[in-house]
Amino acid sequence: MPDLGPAFAGLLELLGPVIGAALKALLRTVFGMVLLGAVVTLATVYFAAEGSWVRGLIAAVLSLVALAVVTGILAVKNAVMRGLLHGLQKLQLGTRVLKLLFGQIGVTDESAHGERAGAIGRTVERVPLRDAEQRLNTAVSKLLEGRAAQTGMRAWVARKLLTGLLERIQKVTLARFRSEEAQAGGVDLLKVRNELSGVIDSTLASTIAGHLNKLNLLIAGLYVVFAVAIALLLPRVVPG
Repeated sequence: MPDLGPAFAGLLELLGPVIGAALKALLRTVFGMVLLGAVVTLATVYFAAEGSWVRGLIAAVLSLVALAVVTGILAVKNAVMRGLLHGLQKLQLGTRVLKLLFGQIGVTDESAHGERAGAIGRTVERVPLRDAEQRLNTAVSKLLEGRAAQTGMRAWVARKLLTGLLERIQKVTLARFRSEEAQAGGVDLLKVRNELSGVIDSTLASTIAGHLNKLNLLIAGLYVVFAVAIALLLPRVVPG
């Protein structure tokens, strides 16, 4: 794993409680889907069989396969999103990672503005949009280089969390870069970093919470609809 310095080491340490929250969300999702799947599968088999053990067996297999797929998708999504929500709401994870990213492109708390900083300050004050985007994308790629350095369940969850968070911060930051370019003809990196630092956690948390609720309802709903379709169609296509 590349040496990303004390700041990144602190970030990995900070991910500890986030990983714990993610694993709890994963287990809760699996448990909830198993309960839902048991009810749905029993109902599907009952209505699809109509006295035929062949139809009952086919219905059970189809329902359980669909349950396994749905549970896998939801468990991973819930683990990542619930973990990120915990980190954003309780630990200011978005702000910490944002500052780490900008630190990789030369913008830190010590960066100064304008004439007070001389030539060094001006180099970070305003840059062309393409240059700003390239710096950010390079910083994200650098931080993601170490994703596969470790193995195991916790390492896998940590990689998912870090990737999900970095990609979301990258998207928000690039949008802010483009807005700054349209307004001022260039990107003031220090200004963008300071503005986003105050809102990145709440912005990402709100977006993730909304997507998470919709995702759970959509995927669980599709599973139930699929089970209903099995119960209705199987007696018509499979003779007793």
